[in-house]
Amino acid sequence: MIAALASALAGVWWNVVGLGAQATAPPARTPEVLWHRDERGWGQPALDGETVYFLTHDHHVLAVAAASGRTIWQQPTGEPGASTLGSSLVVAGRMVVAGDYNLVAFDRGTGQPRWRFAPVVGHAPGIFLGGEAGGLIFAGSGAGRLHAVRTSTGEGVWSVAVAPSSAATVFAPATDGVTVFAGYTVFGSPATGGVVAVEARTGRLLWRTPFAPAADPGLGTGVAGGPLLVDDVVVVTRGDGDIHGLDRRTGRLRWTLPSIDVLPPVVRPPGGIDDPATSPDVRPLVRSGSLLIAGSLKGHVIAWDLRSQEERWRFFDRSLGSVVSGLSADADSVYVPFGAGRQVALWATTGRERWRTESGVSYFWPAVSDGRRLFMGGRGGLHAVRH
Repeated sequence: MIAALASALAGVWWNVVGLGAQATAPPARTPEVLWHRDERGWGQPALDGETVYFLTHDHHVLAVAAASGRTIWQQPTGEPGASTLGSSLVVAGRMVVAGDYNLVAFDRGTGQPRWRFAPVVGHAPGIFLGGEAGGLIFAGSGAGRLHAVRTSTGEGVWSVAVAPSSAATVFAPATDGVTVFAGYTVFGSPATGGVVAVEARTGRLLWRTPFAPAADPGLGTGVAGGPLLVDDVVVVTRGDGDIHGLDRRTGRLRWTLPSIDVLPPVVRPPGGIDDPATSPDVRPLVRSGSLLIAGSLKGHVIAWDLRSQEERWRFFDRSLGSVVSGLSADADSVYVPFGAGRQVALWATTGRERWRTESGVSYFWPAVSDGRRLFMGGRGGLHAVRH
């Protein structure tokens, strides 16, 4: 079985476009398949030492051994119906917390349920789990609200309306331990949005920066994924693809990168959500050293220098299709989920391709890496490769 899967994952080539240069060559090697499971992954996995946690399409949290894929424990989240927009996992203290329709916490070692927190959901189904600091977990939800929940007990510490309208959804926040930063989308025609900063301990609003209308009136300016904290700047992507760097202390605009058609926020379709490309809770931006890297619906992966905002490299291969979900990165590489289930590893400093999988899985969510192994989930199952 492993040999067959390795063969299915093997077909590779690269095509790098970097500041006018183009190169085509086979990558150095292809990833070794460690294991595969048939469960359908939903959202980005979480890694804790030698245990990987997955949230599945049928509303279970699954803990597996990183080396073998063996089941350690499995528990239902108790959530109804189809998968939600806000599917994510965070390991915090002795807990692994799942963001589904509600927040649900389990003992990370035994899988025993510990607590449940039910927010005001509002427009978008699900809760958008973000950072953890000082014994609190932070999450966004519908009705334009941002929440702080005590990690140990699930007690709601504060819940504040941070968007200018209740017809809004606040997506996955980020925190530096003192301040919580989050983006929101007010659904309308077109959608609008902005970024807020609140005090982590109290939820007190520190600043709110609404986005200016898009140059094209047909495009919305809602948020496309959670913010990225880079030194003294909050980086966020609008629905029209513009990338903004805001001052962390004041919320004032510091710089803007031109639109690259980054993943937009999408309202839940009538037939339900069936792939990562319909979820706004992706982070199209990652940082690798001094580079800011983003993916595009048109299939481009672009890296900019964080200090100068100058483009450093660009990767594009027409055969790969769109970047369908958020990127992930480790010290050396950036991992990009493309259409038709291809996860592509690029060298972070140059954009040159290391390897690609050809699994036949319809979509991958963002992966998680420990520097030696990559863990990923999608429609076709849960996968681990050595790279």
